Amino acid sequence: MLIEHFMPRFCETDALGHINNVSYSAWVEQSRTSLLMNRDVIRFADGFNFVLANVNMDFMAEGYFGQQVSNHSWISELGRSSLSIRTDIFQEQRQLLKARSTLVYFDLQQKKTCPMPDEFRALIENSASYRPD
Repeated sequence: MLIEHFMPRFCETDALGHINNVSYSAWVEQSRTSLLMNRDVIRFADGFNFVLANVNMDFMAEGYFGQQVSNHSWISELGRSSLSIRTDIFQEQRQLLKARSTLVYFDLQQKKTCPMPDEFRALIENSASYRPD
């Protein structure tokens, strides 16, 4: 699991100091990218591409400017040609958001999904970031 801490920027809030819902998508993207890069997952993808196929976000509580936010991310599902990354966002021990991003392994030449190589799957399965739901 990757945990990142940061302070929301003023521009990520509305006039009442609440975090704007649009900001959460950028935070989920940042966690997703950091998780893959920090765990050496992307290095096996040279010449191949992951394409973001779906993002679902459940808003659980309001977030506020001036209070630290924590993003908790892990690979929660591993399919034949896809993986899902779960991101939970907290502020002062309140869960603000629960998100699931699905990425598919994609052949850009043929314009279709393809199975992940076995060595790539093994890297994910043996990673500390893989916690099946």
